[in-house]
Amino acid sequence: NKDKRESLKNTLKTEFLNQTISKDNLKASINNMKAEHEQRIDFMANNIVKAYKTLTPEQREKVENKIKFIEDKVSYVMDKPFFKNFHGNPEKRLELLKKNLNLSETQVSSLKGLFEDNKNNRVEMFNNFKKFKTAIQTELKTGNPDVEKIKGILKEGKNLMESKLDGHLEKIVKVHDVLTPEQRQKLVTILESKHKSMLEKIKAHFSNNA
Repeated sequence: NKDKRESLKNTLKTEFLNQTISKDNLKASINNMKAEHEQRIDFMANNIVKAYKTLTPEQREKVENKIKFIEDKVSYVMDKPFFKNFHGNPEKRLELLKKNLNLSETQVSSLKGLFEDNKNNRVEMFNNFKKFKTAIQTELKTGNPDVEKIKGILKEGKNLMESKLDGHLEKIVKVHDVLTPEQRQKLVTILESKHKSMLEKIKAHFSNNA
């Protein structure tokens, strides 16, 4: 799915950098991938059950421990200064953007609420991931996992994400409309650089602590 994700990211980037932006166009780009998401859920559910039935009890335990290890490390990374300073601290993040984009006080005031919401959304997303992971593990541990039940759990997660789509897109449109064209271009450059740097630090952390 990497190519499709890159294509979607580039589409959203192009829309954001345009002089005008449409929530409907953004939503249409995402909805174009819905059929593939449904197929992927079937693929994932069947393979989860197939893998579970293939493994021995000892191997299943190793997989579960590895998943917990990754989850714990993600929690640890989210508590690290390099993550908190930009992603977990709305005020500092906004202050950095004010400096880097030369935002006016009016612009800062317009964006402040969005940054607070983003912090809460990240925590909620991680907690939902843990909830759905636990539900899948519970079904697997029945000893005779039902593919349809696994599909239902995955679809519930997908539906939850989709229910928040309008809110996310509205934020993108609001940020677009608050910023000047030059500020939008600079913001994209900053976010791409931060994203790349964060991924490199996460990879390094996992490599050093595997």
